[in-house]
Amino acid sequence: MEGHARRALLGGAAAGIAVAASGGFRPAWAASPEPPADIAFLQLSRLLTGRASLDPETGRRLNALLSAARPGFAAEVSACAGFARAHGMTKVEPLAAALRQQNPKLADVLHAIVSAWYTGVAGDGPGTKVVAYRDALMFATVGDVLTAPSYCRAAPGDWTSKPPRAAPPR
Repeated sequence: MEGHARRALLGGAAAGIAVAASGGFRPAWAASPEPPADIAFLQLSRLLTGRASLDPETGRRLNALLSAARPGFAAEVSACAGFARAHGMTKVEPLAAALRQQNPKLADVLHAIVSAWYTGVAGDGPGTKVVAYRDALMFATVGDVLTAPSYCRAAPGDWTSKPPRAAPPR
């Protein structure tokens, strides 16, 4: 009897894992991975940064700080995303140019979002917070040749020597 109970329990657990892995089951205690406002912020951020993959936790923190610093921020994010969809814009440059002409306030929202992702800093004045330092996108852009300041991969004073020559483009 004990062996039958153990097999039944293990079989039930395996079935539950399979259903959960397929996305067909979500326990009542499991929280949604991202609130809708964070999802909208990440989607717009992907368009604005041109990066398909952005850290959701960094996005959640940036969104929270920008929302706290700017009343109505969630509605502005929705308006920017809606404008981009309505005009079929998939690149940041034409979107920013169109918003600068038609709705400068929303163009400021784009600037705040891009600035937060690239600098890793969000908020204004005393409410300014550093969300990401080493992982700020400004360092990712040049990460193949530079390290984030304060991280030294060589001996002290290595910045005084001549840097190695860059490889020619292929």
